[in-house]
Parts: sequence; structure tokens; C-alpha cells
Amino acid sequence: MMAAVEASKRLPLAADSGWAFLMSPAVQRKWLGPDGAIPPTAASTTVIEWGVGVWRTGVVDSIENNRVVLSLQPPSAWQARHGRTTRVTVDLTADPKDGAAVVTITEDGFEDLSGTSDPEAASSEALRRWSKALDDLRDAASKARKRTRSIRQAVLVIHGIGEQTPGRTVRDLVQAAAEPEERSAVRSKPDRISKTFELRRWNLPGSRVRPTTDFFEVYWADKIRDTTMSQVLGWLRRLLLRRPTSIPSALKPVWWTAWLTLALAAVVVASFLPGLDVESTARWLGLAGTALLGVVSGFMVHSLGDAARYLWPHPANVAVRDRIRSSGVDLLDALHNSGRYHRIIILGHSLGSVIAHDIVGQYWIATHRRHDNPISVQNTNAARLARLLENGSPRPEDEELGSQWSVWGEMRRNTQTWLITDLITAGSPLAHAALLLAESPDELDGMFSRRELASCPPSPANDLWYDSGYIDQLGRRRTFRYLTHNAPFAATRWTNLYFPVRLGFFGDLVGGPLSDVFGEWIADRPVAWHADRWRGHTLLAHTLYWKIPKGAREGSWDHLDALRAALDLDRKSELKDVATAMPLESWI
Repeated sequence: MMAAVEASKRLPLAADSGWAFLMSPAVQRKWLGPDGAIPPTAASTTVIEWGVGVWRTGVVDSIENNRVVLSLQPPSAWQARHGRTTRVTVDLTADPKDGAAVVTITEDGFEDLSGTSDPEAASSEALRRWSKALDDLRDAASKARKRTRSIRQAVLVIHGIGEQTPGRTVRDLVQAAAEPEERSAVRSKPDRISKTFELRRWNLPGSRVRPTTDFFEVYWADKIRDTTMSQVLGWLRRLLLRRPTSIPSALKPVWWTAWLTLALAAVVVASFLPGLDVESTARWLGLAGTALLGVVSGFMVHSLGDAARYLWPHPANVAVRDRIRSSGVDLLDALHNSGRYHRIIILGHSLGSVIAHDIVGQYWIATHRRHDNPISVQNTNAARLARLLENGSPRPEDEELGSQWSVWGEMRRNTQTWLITDLITAGSPLAHAALLLAESPDELDGMFSRRELASCPPSPANDLWYDSGYIDQLGRRRTFRYLTHNAPFAATRWTNLYFPVRLGFFGDLVGGPLSDVFGEWIADRPVAWHADRWRGHTLLAHTLYWKIPKGAREGSWDHLDALRAALDLDRKSELKDVATAMPLESWI
């Protein structure tokens, strides 16, 4: 008769970190079953699964560093024998050869099951189960270790207004992000993360300095439909009837020109109207108006209408705004939860940049308190950031002192789940936020001070974090420091690309610099279009941020150089350093 069973397995991690790995709830779900758990406190209930249901239940008798003792009900066929339990000991020791973790599980007490049942069958079943559990534990450690070494990053692209074709924006972007000699290696692959079959994942292969990079798109054009001309005109009327003092200086030439055009049109109509044949004039005006309306209404409803619906929080637009933001937040959540990526970059063009800013803020609100109950925490990131703000740094560049990149890296080492390192905006109407997002500059300032909008750097500087308690996986009470709900740009860099406007009308009127509006840490980067200079000085510049010039010799193009610098994809070494410094259980 077998009195006891013993199973042992060597894990691919150091013994000094093995116990925290073993007791992590995420790891326990891998080797004890989806709902299995060994709690970190004595007298707690233990559940161990096998197959599709509960295999064993019991209690924790004692727990100490590197050893836990359990009293478990016997396997299923013997569970009806009340009061009969076995004793299970889980030990972690160091391999004397190299210090690797060795886990040994011993179960005895089967001799007490003698009688009508077969204790040897029970012990054999237990040995099979514990051996399988340790195999699962070793596999989990191996897969987690592989994830720390297989560095991968994702770029999330958000298109602008208009009847956009699914996938077109991201396809053009990945070609522009690649160097000319790399474009033939770009591949389209199935997108198993987005929730539409119309989209593809675009892959830019890795190199010695660049991780493998996947490009995804937040496609939202299908979520704004049935826009009416009255909705667009209502939004335009709301903008035109603003006080002149509330109009951003960059838009004042356009705003005054719009009013002058309306006034001249009214004068012309008034001066010609008395001498005209009303019936024939009405007929001709009707024909001309119908033709003009067909041309203008298409643009106003299907393009300008997107801005009218998203930027105006009218009750009729709230559901549309929520659908668009939810699609972006859901995709971000899926990328985070996939476990494939070490970093996420978000790039928004035109109205897509407003959406990008919104989903960064909303995802931060939803996740900034998430962490994996780390055993040891060095929460100095908020303090470093506060020192920078107190010193009045216009933009942090010294990563040792506390740039957003170093704050992000420290958050990851402390097991916080935030992966978004960069927001890139191109041709962003956020430059005119005082007109588009608020009723006046004073109201916009109030939105920042009330923490309704996220600025870069976050404000106020003297109230950026708070401390909260938690119980780690070893049952010890600890304190974690969280950045506040409006502080995503404490750990996320923001780069803004724009074609400058000259003489009030020549250039990208939609975009502009953002540092004077959303914060001095934004890296404003004016770009130039050198292929045919006239286009870069018209409103057409708004469509050129990652356009590859055709019919021109390949060379160094300012706008593409700026795009690649903003993406900053060559961070393989730094990402690997961050990944290997994190607890291994964070990669389960």
C-alpha cells in the first residue's frame, strides 16, 4: 500500500523569486485550475481543480516562506468519507547547482483511507494530478520567460473625418513608417483582435534595434451615420455666434472671413432682389441651388458632419461619441490583455487625434490602479515627476531624472499594466480647443483645473498621487502609490506634428501647435512638404502627414523623418531591460 506520494519539478527561474511566482493568483490559475487557489493566510479555504470541475478542497494549515501545508479532502471517490483528509506539503528549494527553483509536493495520509475503498488508487490518482500540475507550472514559467525576451510593440492608428475606407489609413502609415528599403517586407496579416472583419493587422519586421511592430486601426467612420444638414448647420452656427474674443488667434482670419463672406452675400442679394423677375429668378436660383447643394452637402454631411457630431456634446451626439470611444478603449484593452505587447503607440490624425486624446484619458481612468500585487515596490515615479514640475522644466529630456519614459518604465517594473508610451497627433484640431471643446478660453482653463481634460504635464503639480493599501500574494499588507485619474501624460510622451500656417490662410488650418494649449511638455514639431512646395502651403497639407511623394526621387523628406522620429520604434534594448526587471508572474 502506498502511504505517501511525492512529485518534484525544476522551474526555469531563480529560487529567490520562485515563491512569489508560485503564490501569484495568475500563476495559480495555470497549475491549480481556472478557479484554483492556495490563499496566503492560514485557515483559508483551498480549491484545486482537475479537468472541468473541482478535484480537491481543504484549508491552509500553515504557511511560511517557501512552504505551505494543506489539509485536503481525498479525491472524488473518497470525498463522502467525512473527516478523512490527507496532508499536502508544497516546498520550494534552491537547486544547489545553479540556484534554480525546485518545487516538491508531498501528500500523505492515504493509509487512513483503508476499508471499503482502495487507498492505493487514491494515491496513484494524486500522484498523476500533482505531476501534471507541476508540468503546468513549469510550462507557465517557460512561457512567461519567453515573453520577456520576445519583444513586440503595437501602433494604434486613428483616422480622420470623411468616408474612410477600412484599413487604408493604417496601410499608408506603415509604408511611410518603414524605410524605403524595408517596404517590400511589410506584410498584411489577419487581425484577430479588432472586432470587424474589414480590418487587417500590418506587420513591420523587427531588426537589431527595432522590435517586431504590429499596426492596428481604430476604425470609426461606420459609427457616425445619418448625419443631417441641420446638425451641421447648428454646429457651424454655434461656432460663428461666438464672441470674437473667444476665437483662437490662429482661426481669427478664417472666422472674420466667414462673417465677411456672409455679409457680402447678404448685401448682393438685397441689392439685386428688387429689380429681378421673382418667378424666373426663383426658378434659376432653385436649379443652381440644387446643383450647389449636391456638391456642398456631401462634404458638409459626410466629412464636416463627423466633426460636428463628435466635437459637440449635444444630446443627439452623445451615443455616437460613446460608441467611438468605446471601440478605441475596447481595442486598447484587447491589446493589453493579449500579453503579446511590451509597448503601445497611439497616432491620431485630424479628428482622430481628438479621439486618441479621449481614449488615452478614458483608458487611464479605467486602468491606472491596476497592478499585480508586487512583493517589493519602489514608487518614486510620482515624486520624480513632481520635482521636475517644481523645477519648471519645459520638457523632460533626462531619462535618469524622470522623463515620461523613465516614469513609464518604473511603473512597469512595479507591475502596473499601462503600456501606452506615446501619443502622436498630426494635424490636430486640439490646437483650437478653446473654440471646439469649450465656450471660451476661460472655460477651457476650468476644464483643466477641474481635471476633466488631461494635460501634458498633468496638473496641479502638488497633487498628482495618492497611496492605497493592498495585500500581496504572500499575504503581507503593503502600500502602493497611484498617479491621479487625470495623469496619463506623467507616463506617456506626446508629440504633435503640424504644417505651419502662414499669412492666416496658407498651410494646414486644421492643425497647429499644442504646447500653449495642452501643456509645455508636448513636443510640437512643425513639418515641411518638399515634393511640390505649393501643396504644403494650402489646406491640402492636412492630408500629407505620411504621404509618400510620387514621381520624386527617394530621399530624406522632412515630414516622414518627423513621423519616424515621433514613432521612435527603435527601442528594443530599453523594452527588454524593462521586461526582464519585472516580476516573472507579470507575464502570465
